[in-house]
Amino acid sequence: ELRRCSRRADHPCGCHRDRLQECHRGEVLGNLVRRAVHEDSRRQENVRVHVMEERLARLVDDASRQWGAVAALPLDDRLDRAHRSRVQLAHDGPAIVESAVRVAKMPRKFVERELQSALLSLDALPAFAEAIRPRVLPATSGATILEWLPYGVVLGLHSANSPIWVPTVVSMSALVAGNAFVSRPSRRVATTTDLVLRSLATSWPEGAIAVANCDRQAVRGLLVAAGID
Repeated sequence: ELRRCSRRADHPCGCHRDRLQECHRGEVLGNLVRRAVHEDSRRQENVRVHVMEERLARLVDDASRQWGAVAALPLDDRLDRAHRSRVQLAHDGPAIVESAVRVAKMPRKFVERELQSALLSLDALPAFAEAIRPRVLPATSGATILEWLPYGVVLGLHSANSPIWVPTVVSMSALVAGNAFVSRPSRRVATTTDLVLRSLATSWPEGAIAVANCDRQAVRGLLVAAGID
């Protein structure tokens, strides 16, 4: 018997998701239908549970644990790490281009433009990040700080038509904002996107950028995973 929280399904506590996820973590991938009992009314209902493989559940858990380390970093520290990620990506760029051309069979000129666009986006990131810099609001007494709090763990679902630029922009904007990041790249260009994210991850806490290589069925589990915010 699954016991469902009496709060709304989108309540930030996420406790009903935690229970459903934990009940089935580690089982064989697939969709399960279980009977859930509402705590207050005792009304029963069918609940479809999307199950994650153990390796994906562990990956999400690791990212959740690293989120606190990223969120605790001051904004300028995060921007410095993003710059170092940019330097590493530029260094690894030629190998990433070769991978996209050889493995993904993409036109070289297109991939080179992708890489250049990714580097230019990282150059512009500090200016964009000023919008979330904490600010002191005017007050007659005391101090009020206006802050933008991180979400937690951000999930990126990437298509095959942008194996470098989109993963770079989504991952780095998420981390600069204080989040951890889980990427599910397209299987057609998974090798290339994996190289990109490994390059970017060198400046961040281990596990703060995670790559979930999985099929479409497993993506459903990621979308409702308790650790994905």
